[in-house]
Amino acid sequence: MKQLSRRAILHLCSVGLLSSVVPVRQALALTDFQRWQTEKGTDFERWQAQRDADIERYHRQYTAAFEQFKKSLEPDWGKTPDTKSRSAWIDYQSGVRRRLDFEKGQADVTVIQPPGETMEQTVARARAQMQAMFESRRQEFLQRDPVERQLAALSQPGLAPQPSSTPQASTPPVSQTPPSTTTHTALERPFEHLKPAADEISKAKVEQVQLPTGKPAVRVAVPVRKSLIKKRAPFLADIRKRSSQYRVHESLISAVIQAESYFNPMATSHIPAYGLMQIVPSSAGQDVTEYLYKRQIMLSADWLYNPENNILAGSTYLYLLSNRYLAGINNPLSLQHCTVAAYNTGPGNLARAFVGKRKVGAAISKINTMTPEQVYDHLRRYLPYEETQHYIVKVSKFQKSWAELSG
Repeated sequence: MKQLSRRAILHLCSVGLLSSVVPVRQALALTDFQRWQTEKGTDFERWQAQRDADIERYHRQYTAAFEQFKKSLEPDWGKTPDTKSRSAWIDYQSGVRRRLDFEKGQADVTVIQPPGETMEQTVARARAQMQAMFESRRQEFLQRDPVERQLAALSQPGLAPQPSSTPQASTPPVSQTPPSTTTHTALERPFEHLKPAADEISKAKVEQVQLPTGKPAVRVAVPVRKSLIKKRAPFLADIRKRSSQYRVHESLISAVIQAESYFNPMATSHIPAYGLMQIVPSSAGQDVTEYLYKRQIMLSADWLYNPENNILAGSTYLYLLSNRYLAGINNPLSLQHCTVAAYNTGPGNLARAFVGKRKVGAAISKINTMTPEQVYDHLRRYLPYEETQHYIVKVSKFQKSWAELSG
């Protein structure tokens, strides 16, 4: 087993995990670490405070850009327009809204009809936008995203460099990203595998609608008749690759993707979280990059919208949860239940469900006195957020289905 880094030991100490996951022969190294902590603790605390401030600034910038974007939509679309969604991709251009709902299996385009334009002309524009939605490249979507464009135009906050006496290299600025894992050109067009036949688009349902603002519009809708197996198909090789690498069940990775995004590679939530496995750059993303690249990096939307990268990040986080943060849980099924819950809400909130505090070590001790069935029922009842209570039920159901399909 590899020696834990000093920063890792500090983190594990802070959340009460050390006694659960660090073997005696590793714990012997604490004397040296504690000496360093005494000498450099103030510098480390100052660095950590600055890093937290930088992350908070990033979130403020994102929230401000997102709120400005929503405000810009109001004159055309009203005060509560559809925007970010995990299971549906939604895009606005000048007078056009495009939406691809992965959960409901429907694509629709709404086009505002300007004065002097005939119904036939507006319908033709809507159908052309529908066609383009399935044929556009990922980079084209990113370049048109007003929130991401505004963030790119801002002076991106650099994460404060870590004290030079610590064993890790200085943390790079937010704008830097790790190398892409891409080895092929699949899914450069993220929705192409869902594209309906040309005659389906030409015969798509057309209706005239009036928007909340009173503006007339034309809506064109077409069903996306693809099974979950077909929606997963473009990502299956990467799922299996990471399943083998981390010894995480293929059915579990598939179930998490289904629960997080319904296999929408361009999924975005307001948190913000990005891509198939809904990676949050400021939390899970930094744990993942520190493990993979030996430095913390604020992952970009561009990097996370790449399905190979996203599955790598999500699978790595599942591995870290079960093999680092929650490694002291003895029963494999109890460990899986807790890993799923922590993927959604974090180890600290998982601990709160069992001991009322964010002390993961104490929670693990209690979990080890319970059966897997008791752990699952306890999570359903006592997790701090209702969303996570429902989440573990969904993932359990989805995993069972994927396991049955895999034989």
